[in-house]
Amino acid sequence: MRITLLSLLLVVIFCVGAKAQDDDLDYYITTSGQKIEGVISLNYANDFIYYKPTKETRKDTKVPINDIKMVVVSWHSKKESHVDTLCVVADGTSKDQKKYFGKLALTSPSMHIYYKSKDMPQLPTYTIRYTTAAAMQAQNGVGQWETGQGGEKLTPMYQEHGSDVTYELTSKNFIEILSKAVADYPDLAEQIQSKTYKFKEINKIFQQYADRNN
Repeated sequence: MRITLLSLLLVVIFCVGAKAQDDDLDYYITTSGQKIEGVISLNYANDFIYYKPTKETRKDTKVPINDIKMVVVSWHSKKESHVDTLCVVADGTSKDQKKYFGKLALTSPSMHIYYKSKDMPQLPTYTIRYTTAAAMQAQNGVGQWETGQGGEKLTPMYQEHGSDVTYELTSKNFIEILSKAVADYPDLAEQIQSKTYKFKEINKIFQQYADRNN
């Protein structure tokens, strides 16, 4: 069954939340379902966010990732504006299934694909946000941060329907995983299986799938 744009939005609302209605206002959803609006700053590789109710508020409150279900942050430049939606998901490859902020790259009836930021020691502690364009243009899981020092590693992670954890998408498993993820479009799945796309081109698969659901 094909996933329509409406159903895609419903999936995003359920799993990671919708885009902010006011691009100037960030918010996060607690694990109990409460929506907290305000000003949020974060390093996507960390396991916490900094929150304050207004821009005029002097002191930030540190909120641990275990208290968060999802985060929506917005930013603006002279040329464009973006809203980044992050879902709190667990890494099934880690010993304690550590939670992280995953940026949604693809959602389908059978699977979610996220980008996970790898923690880098040289990262500054102030707000770091990467653009949607940077994430979608990532090759070999490597993208450029909008703010920060140098390039940061973005690892694609997949979560099968019904699972509580994510696993790394690699050059060895991406054909099997992604052809299953886009199975509602058999021709696209066939292109993946016939090796039309290399692993470094998975962003093209994500874009093709998104275009078909628009």
